[in-house]
Amino acid sequence: MFPTTGVELVTYWESVGMINSRPDIDDSQEHARRLRDQAEHRERA
Repeated sequence: MFPTTGVELVTYWESVGMINSRPDIDDSQEHARRLRDQAEHRERA
């Protein structure tokens, strides 16, 4: 059975460990900003 609503999808993601799988990240938006910044400023070979 596939999730058909947003609530079912989130429940499924929680059950398979996709949500809260990185307890070391307190602020996901700040983490994403840092990753983008690193990608934009990395050295090219």
